[in-house]
Amino acid sequence: MAYTSNAYNLDRVARSNTAPRINRERKAVIKRFPVASSRAKHNRSIVFYALVSIAIALAVCFNIYMRTEINDTQNAIAKADKTINTLNSEKTRLNVEFEKMVSYSTLEEQASAMGMQKRSAAQVHYIDTSKDDYAEVIDK
Repeated sequence: MAYTSNAYNLDRVARSNTAPRINRERKAVIKRFPVASSRAKHNRSIVFYALVSIAIALAVCFNIYMRTEINDTQNAIAKADKTINTLNSEKTRLNVEFEKMVSYSTLEEQASAMGMQKRSAAQVHYIDTSKDDYAEVIDK
């Protein structure tokens, strides 16, 4: 059945300037996805994981370094405490030795070894400071 009316005459509409031209040939449209962008995403993820790995490695190295510094500091503190305890015991020993040297029994022994004697009653002189013997200073 052939259509002869103007309503179905599409060639006339297609030739007009206002109507768009219809492409009668259908071509297969193949979109090519950029391979570089997926590679770029892959490369970005590799770089990201590499940076995260480096950051973790640096954190572990910093942690090990800080632990060794803390350990060295604690060893120095322990050594200083040991030195303090040794010096305190030496101080105590020297104080005991000093007390021994200054004690009265040691002094008496050394004095008698040098030929000294205790004083006798004849060597003691008393001074009487009664009220009769005193001086007054009068302000003018």
